[in-house]
Amino acid sequence: MVDRKHLEEEAKATVEQAKGALKETAGGILGNPALAAEGQAERELGDEHKRDERRRSGLK
Repeated sequence: MVDRKHLEEEAKATVEQAKGALKETAGGILGNPALAAEGQAERELGDEHKRDERRRSGLK
């Protein structure tokens, strides 16, 4: 069973992914490559955090 801490950490990673995707999209629409790159990096960091948390909690 997954405990509350793991669920909270995975939720934080999901929010990080969403914020990054939003910035990435906004940067593309606005023609702002710096914002798009920042968003991509933030999204990828959220992806990494989610993978790590799932590994720690035993999920795949």
